[in-house]
Amino acid sequence: MDRLREERGIHVESHHVIVTSDETDPKWWAQIKDLGWRFTNHTEARTEERYGLWYPPLIDAVTQSLGVGFVGTDRSTMTMVAMRRVRDWQHGFADAVRIFPRFFQAILLSYGHLGTNRVIKLD
Repeated sequence: MDRLREERGIHVESHHVIVTSDETDPKWWAQIKDLGWRFTNHTEARTEERYGLWYPPLIDAVTQSLGVGFVGTDRSTMTMVAMRRVRDWQHGFADAVRIFPRFFQAILLSYGHLGTNRVIKLD
């Protein structure tokens, strides 16, 4: 996020962070909400039930592609595609990180920058 501020003059508040994931654990999503981050609650919206199986990932892909910054997990096809869209379509910054177990964005973004080669472990 420092890079966005330094190179683009964009200051990212916590409520400007949008998280997409196929995570199903309500406790995980509660942590995301507690950080002030936003997300599309496909369960609550009944997206798949109302529109079909492909709509949740389609909506997430569109959301990701509109960002000027993206952080994803390495070895993820969704990350690879989203990174390319952010870089090519928005001339934004994107990176993939190796993280385990699940809660990756909180720690990465708490470092205050996009672009790290660190492996981050959470309890």
